Amino acid sequence: MSKYSIEISDSETLVFFEFLHRILNDKYEELAGSLFEDISEEEVLCIIKSQLDREMTEPLSPDYKELLLKAREDVRNNY
Repeated sequence: MSKYSIEISDSETLVFFEFLHRILNDKYEELAGSLFEDISEEEVLCIIKSQLDREMTEPLSPDYKELLLKAREDVRNNY
């Protein structure tokens, strides 16, 4: 099986991490039935999130909210 890698900035990673966290944790009950067409889609997002969980240190920072706000601003300003 081939493997892919993608390159995204630190800011993009943090924004994506927060998005995945919100979908898979905070909003799961509300969205699961309408968001995923097949369980494999949910599984792929869980795999990506678990990889980010292992690699990222920002979510453990006491300044996480500020880091996230800055990351969102960076992403908005670059697109």
